[in-house]
Amino acid sequence: MGFAARSLLLLSVLDSLIFVVGDFALLHRQAPVWAGILFVAVLVGAQYLSSPWLQLRALNREVENAPHPLLQGVHMHRTGWPVEFLFGAAPLLCGLLICASLWMGRYPSRLGVVVPQHFVPWLLVALGVTWAARIGFRYYGSFRRSQVKDLIEDQNVSQMRPHAVEIEGEVVGHGLPGAFWSPDLMLKDDTGSMFLYFRSSIPLGRIFFAFHSANRYIGEHVRLQGWYRRGLRPYIEIACIEAVVTRPAAEEGSLSLFRQDCEKLKIQYEILSERSYSRWIQLAVSAACTAAGIIWLGGGS
Repeated sequence: MGFAARSLLLLSVLDSLIFVVGDFALLHRQAPVWAGILFVAVLVGAQYLSSPWLQLRALNREVENAPHPLLQGVHMHRTGWPVEFLFGAAPLLCGLLICASLWMGRYPSRLGVVVPQHFVPWLLVALGVTWAARIGFRYYGSFRRSQVKDLIEDQNVSQMRPHAVEIEGEVVGHGLPGAFWSPDLMLKDDTGSMFLYFRSSIPLGRIFFAFHSANRYIGEHVRLQGWYRRGLRPYIEIACIEAVVTRPAAEEGSLSLFRQDCEKLKIQYEILSERSYSRWIQLAVSAACTAAGIIWLGGGS
């Protein structure tokens, strides 16, 4: 088990213990619902604040036995994190409140909670608006030509604040080595390698891309547009990936091993192009939530 996998397992166990102890303490003291929401917000905010330091520490741990000048003396200056946290957490908070309101049903007074009138439809409107704002924040910018080396040197990007990039290189394999079912790819240019992530908001969309198109890009020179982000590792979320490939096509008529003219094959060129429509699907869902809340409010008035 690698360092990243061990870290994820340890963090998951610690998070579970913290939530169990916190929930038990809140229930024992019969705290109101807002106290539980505040507890979750504080815990998530603390994790968000510490994530840049943890990411850099993990990267240094991975390469501690190898020279890696890009990480020596690097200080991550994260600015604007309250805005990132607001855009990231607002739709999640609205969704949790909607689920809590629906779960409590028609008898919230038994739990000591007074729900205002038209609370859920207003939350639906807020969910749609904040979700759309989050999408606009995470997918902002015009695509600019870059190289892998330039991207790796930039330590100030995050999941919420990416850079829109355009890059060319050769696809050398799947993101998960040896996994033919993996929709993610590895790109290599003259300056280094980069993980490519294909996001899909359509059910089974990633699996369809893996079996239909991903293998055909391997070994080909591609032109890619996407958003460079930093999670557990640096990666580019694919917006559009294109490659021009050749495919042999036999001449019309029967083939024979004894005819020289049938040995010649006509070369045909094919353009492979795949796009990710994840952000547009999310925008459509957010618009549907807003519309449903407005209709609900109009019908209830």
